[in-house]
Amino acid sequence: MNDKAIDHYNLTLYEIEKGMTLSEARDTLKHYEELEEYEECQGIHLAIEVVSFHILTELIKDKKKKKIKWK
Repeated sequence: MNDKAIDHYNLTLYEIEKGMTLSEARDTLKHYEELEEYEECQGIHLAIEVVSFHILTELIKDKKKKKIKWK
């Protein structure tokens, strides 16, 4: 990744940490795609994928902690 991609990756992670939703991040990604700013898109896309992966991982961990009782 180049500097622009890394900057937008870090900025997107920061924005998500401060309350931006993944939907809003995807809207930002679409905006940069329309502008054909693909280096920025690379960083934003990676940040969305990393956060999504971590969310899914945490959900799986939580499910494993809870035992389901079948009646």
